[in-house]
Amino acid sequence: MMVETTKFNQHFRFLSDRLDKHDMSEDNIIILTLSGSKSYGTDHPLSDTDYKGVMIRPISQSLSPFETLEQIDWKSDVASGRVSEISGKIESDEEGTLLDILKFVKLASNSNPNVLEILFTSQESLRIVSPEGAELIKNRHRFLSQRAAKTFAGYAASQLGRIKTHRAWIGKGNPQRPKRKDFGLPEEKMISGEQLGAAYKLIDSGINMFAPWIVSVSNQTREEFWRGVSSVVTVLTGDEGGWVETSEKFSENYAKSIGFDSNFIKYLDMEKKYSKAKANYEQYNGWVKNRNPSRHELEAKYGYDCKHAMHLVRLIRMAEELLTTGELNVYRRDREELLNIRNGSMTYEELIEWSEPKMKNLYEICTTGKCVIPPEPDIDFLSKLAVDLQVNFYKRVGEI
Repeated sequence: MMVETTKFNQHFRFLSDRLDKHDMSEDNIIILTLSGSKSYGTDHPLSDTDYKGVMIRPISQSLSPFETLEQIDWKSDVASGRVSEISGKIESDEEGTLLDILKFVKLASNSNPNVLEILFTSQESLRIVSPEGAELIKNRHRFLSQRAAKTFAGYAASQLGRIKTHRAWIGKGNPQRPKRKDFGLPEEKMISGEQLGAAYKLIDSGINMFAPWIVSVSNQTREEFWRGVSSVVTVLTGDEGGWVETSEKFSENYAKSIGFDSNFIKYLDMEKKYSKAKANYEQYNGWVKNRNPSRHELEAKYGYDCKHAMHLVRLIRMAEELLTTGELNVYRRDREELLNIRNGSMTYEELIEWSEPKMKNLYEICTTGKCVIPPEPDIDFLSKLAVDLQVNFYKRVGEI
């Protein structure tokens, strides 16, 4: 379905303005859908309206080496009454993102949860679907793969990490800014920040030689790698240590092997610990300054961030359904339960007890033969689909 131009310009005035700046119009949009809480069915009266979509740029832009626009973001100037937990500013009542079709296909084929769901929102959530968009949706199952176990678990782990971090901060009061002397450091750095960075980079190169693939993976995958190494070391030596200690020990040994003096290695370690403490201090103060008042009330009442908990549960359930049924259910039939979780129906302890084994189970679904979707997406098919859709679009609008 296509939205009439006049209706589009009235309702999506701020998106129209952004498109105009890039010499485009609503005709370049092949999919536009509600996203966020209104697509999940978990919205409430103060929820803002989020949109996501896919666009095909004019051929003069898509073929130009100097036109590299990958997405368009927009927001209205009408206040929603909500405060951003990141910026501390009043959020807009409407905002959204349009992805260029090439970026969309790449992210969706990698099972990016926020992008993949564009193809699986309910019919009621869709606002624009061009012939090319309909073809994209028709082939949505060709994007699915077991990569989703990793990406959905990663997003869920991110939510859990925020919950744990904020939980540790609640009621903490104003911590003191860490001082260099507390870490055995002189008031002034012994070497410049640039030299410190070079030393850290040189030490890290040892890890990169040991596991070259680790350079391009996420922090979560890197953490999982060191957890695995730590487990092996524990089995072989009987010396129990955490993954952080194992990774730091590896770095220390490599630094020694390339000739770094023991005192210098110790100094680097103290500088790293001081920098981490300072970053944690600044992160805490930023959280206190910018936190959403309504979210703060939930945290104060229940002892943790219940909204993050709702998203955590939603992500894990969506991933389980996707892996075992081959369907990504964006609109949630369990929305009432999710809203109850947002309003504190689960204790912090119950959430941790439920979520951690569930995240692990996502990988087990793939390794025990319970998964119904392929290990990898059909990249050749998706590449051809992206090309064909662009060609069809340019023919339909008369650009070729």
